[in-house]
Amino acid sequence: MEPLKRIAKWILTPAWHNLPMLLLLFVLLSPELCRRSLYQLIHRNWDIYQIEANIRLVHFAGLAFLWSFILTLIAYYSGKYRKKVKIVIYTICFINFVVESFVYYNFNTYISPQVLQLIAESNVNEASEFFATFAMTSGMVKTLVATLIMVALIVIGERLYPKWRNRRRLSKAVKIAGGTMLMLMTAFGIYCTHIIVNMYSCKTIEQLEECRFVNWGTIGMDGITTLLYSSHALQLASENVTMSRALTLEEAYHGDARLVTSDSTVNIVLIIGESFIKHHASIYGYELETTPYLKKEQELGNLVAFNDVISPYNTTASVLKNMLSCNTRGERWWKAPLLMASLRRAGFDVFIWDNQWHQPGWATGTFTFSMETFFYNKEVIDACYTSTNEQYFDYDGELVADFDKKIMKTGKLGRYNFIIFHLMGQHFELDERYPESFTHFTADSIKRKASYLTPGAKDAIAKYDNATLYNDLVVEKVFNLLRATNSVAIYVSDHGEEVYDYRNNKGRTNIDDSSSGDINAMFLKYEHQVPFVIWMSPTFRASHPEQSRLVESAVDVPFMNTDVSQVILYLAQVQTKYYNPCHNPLSPQFKPGKRIIYDRIDYDEFMKISSK
Repeated sequence: MEPLKRIAKWILTPAWHNLPMLLLLFVLLSPELCRRSLYQLIHRNWDIYQIEANIRLVHFAGLAFLWSFILTLIAYYSGKYRKKVKIVIYTICFINFVVESFVYYNFNTYISPQVLQLIAESNVNEASEFFATFAMTSGMVKTLVATLIMVALIVIGERLYPKWRNRRRLSKAVKIAGGTMLMLMTAFGIYCTHIIVNMYSCKTIEQLEECRFVNWGTIGMDGITTLLYSSHALQLASENVTMSRALTLEEAYHGDARLVTSDSTVNIVLIIGESFIKHHASIYGYELETTPYLKKEQELGNLVAFNDVISPYNTTASVLKNMLSCNTRGERWWKAPLLMASLRRAGFDVFIWDNQWHQPGWATGTFTFSMETFFYNKEVIDACYTSTNEQYFDYDGELVADFDKKIMKTGKLGRYNFIIFHLMGQHFELDERYPESFTHFTADSIKRKASYLTPGAKDAIAKYDNATLYNDLVVEKVFNLLRATNSVAIYVSDHGEEVYDYRNNKGRTNIDDSSSGDINAMFLKYEHQVPFVIWMSPTFRASHPEQSRLVESAVDVPFMNTDVSQVILYLAQVQTKYYNPCHNPLSPQFKPGKRIIYDRIDYDEFMKISSK
């Protein structure tokens, strides 16, 4: 027993001696947990989705406590350097608190790889201009208030606690209770280090982003875990992005891509949807009328809906990197240039209107760090894009209207144009994806019966269907912009989603979690089967009868949404070494091959086995 007592004393004494430091370091390292806890205590918001987020937060709180306890031990056992070490630890953690508070109150986000890279790449003048810009904002005021509160707490704690502690003698019962609680919290913190282990087991930036989004969501981490995550993300992203960027710039400035069309002018449009469940589209047989405009265009003969298209991933970043690069199936995205570089080199003007680019608070979420450095690096923008949007919009319809106002009506389109619209689509929160006046479906509209379909679940389904109905209108707005021109447009979603379709689940699930039974045909149906349609204007159909015929004949061809770059190069009639008709599902030479999801699962083989 004596050795155990010595160990317990060695561990517990620093915590009791430096209790203010232990508690204050916890706050400095996990301000998001403190903010969220305070908010929910005030508003009593305990719905199931907040509870799920809180469970994630508790794990990061466990890590924050572990880091705080370790730092407290280091300070206590620093001998004659104890005060200096304590000052250094406080300073580092305090800087984390101030920076995190600043980005949260000003941009509604957290410290992330993107934020750290921005700090690292900024010079003194840029930094001073940046802070001057935000010096008088409400976010800066909130940051200063939070900073002053923490300074006051540190000063009060460090000055008054030693006097109080020296006058107090704790009873044995209090010591046992406190020691037990401390040991349990430390043990939980050690358990939570599995987050770090999982993080560093990721060997590519896609794996890390998938792990972050699916397992941890978009909530803020504790300070030290954030630094570990960000440094790992920067390291993983650097090599692949650098290679892709080099190929992209080489292709944009010196590539062999050339235009072989006889058209005097043409518009190629790619509309990228978000989290669109194919089986919630009436054009694919859904019972509610969620896509009336797509069906109307189909009846007019302008639109072809493809029946067997899947996504290889259920995260946006992983899909878009493969969708918008010229890599062919089975080839890594960083081994080919961006599609926009080839089209720009061939003589196209390239426009991208992205409603996920400027979203506040998305640096750690859907529009991740690598997306920012990949698609919107300054060199890439200069080389590949004629123009981009300058802001985000609450609703996708406003994004399309902005393009119409700034490009179409000002005559800024060239002879040959490639236009990308990247929508918010049906991304959560669902009731934020459409105007309130667009509420058409309600919980009463959902007639399915299942034990898990509570009124709340039916309400969520109705909101999803309303978002789908509004998305249909947005896509029709794009078609209307192009109707009188020689144009072809592709609409495709990045991935699917779940909204209580076959089980009590909303959102997306990590496919690696085989213990939960998620890897099944229904999971793949709702999260990986995606809508894919091609719309052709009357002028395009009349002037391209062979391409129109091939589009119509390919409706049942099995392919992946990441094959879209090959489809676009074909429709744009661009010759380049990166085009391969064997990977173009519209081509008679197309070879379907295996459709691999998550780089390892044969989708068709899996579905075949599941059907037996």
